[in-house]
Amino acid sequence: MWRDLLLYAEHTYTSSSGYSRPESEQSVRQIETKHFHVSDARETAHWIAQESMSRLLDSIRIEPPATAVNAVATPWGQSLKYRVSGLDAPRIDVEIRLFNGEKKIEIVNRLQKEPVNDKEAIYFAFPFAAPQPEFEYEGQNGTVNPARDELAGGCREWYAAGHWARVSGGGISAAVIPIDAPLVTFGDINRGLWPEKFEPKSPAIFSYALNNYWHTNFPRAQSGEFTFRYVVTSGAELDTAHLSRLGRESLTPLETGELTRNDKVGLRGSLPATPASFLGLSGDGVELETLKPAEDGQGYIVRLLETAGHEGRARLSSRLLEFSRAWLSNATEDNLREIPASKDGVEVALSPYAIVTLRLLARPVTP
Repeated sequence: MWRDLLLYAEHTYTSSSGYSRPESEQSVRQIETKHFHVSDARETAHWIAQESMSRLLDSIRIEPPATAVNAVATPWGQSLKYRVSGLDAPRIDVEIRLFNGEKKIEIVNRLQKEPVNDKEAIYFAFPFAAPQPEFEYEGQNGTVNPARDELAGGCREWYAAGHWARVSGGGISAAVIPIDAPLVTFGDINRGLWPEKFEPKSPAIFSYALNNYWHTNFPRAQSGEFTFRYVVTSGAELDTAHLSRLGRESLTPLETGELTRNDKVGLRGSLPATPASFLGLSGDGVELETLKPAEDGQGYIVRLLETAGHEGRARLSSRLLEFSRAWLSNATEDNLREIPASKDGVEVALSPYAIVTLRLLARPVTP
């Protein structure tokens, strides 16, 4: 696909004598090499990319447009299935799921890919209609706007979205949750130009599903059966707390398990007949990231994440457990400070995008 595209390898090396010494001989040679391969070759790479894209667009044929269309009603909405083909992809099975009670669309692409040794990449495009687009995505524990938050010299052609990527403009917002392929590009595909500024060419979000551009640690040819799932939603506004919750529901959906007498797990008693949750969490924009037994066997470890970017408070409660004591802890489960706890629950304050770890001592509620 990008047979002639010049790409600069991200891997850089230096000896111990050149480490953190910008004036050393090794560092000077490395900087000169980078200028040659990146800065001086940028214009050449631009024209190579344009010519390669023209050849690509001329070669793509999707015949027939769609076959085996099947639309069925389901308990939750409707499912539409069809099959297409593409360049080096003889079969692409697509399922579109429409939901009656939720503002979202699920798209499942099952791809049969033939091996190709030339440089290539595969994208799934989401061409939204948002004038003067502004892009954001979820980082490790915060929201990133590449137009204003990225440091100088950073990569501006692809990004790793945690749970969602969003485009806004003209009073509308749309978001993509890439379940199986976290790399995304904004406004255009990756052309290997290494731009110094983030200047998107369109409001489209591209899922950067596959590529063999990198020269080390990756197979040269990518082939076989692949599944790429996406959730799409839109609205006048899409706040980060809503997208973070939807993203977690999509990437880590609810799992169920049933215990029977034959499991012989040593359990005694029964759960209450009335509905009850094991652990309840209240607080806008707060997600429960971890619930686990403590490593030292003393109580439970709970880890909370603030996703809305605001000061907030969270409250933990349970109809099955009574909390006797609680501590603020760190990531290695060391107690830092005891906080108030009662049989009704535990309350804790969170700063914007904060990660808070708690240790809870609890006992079953006495009937």
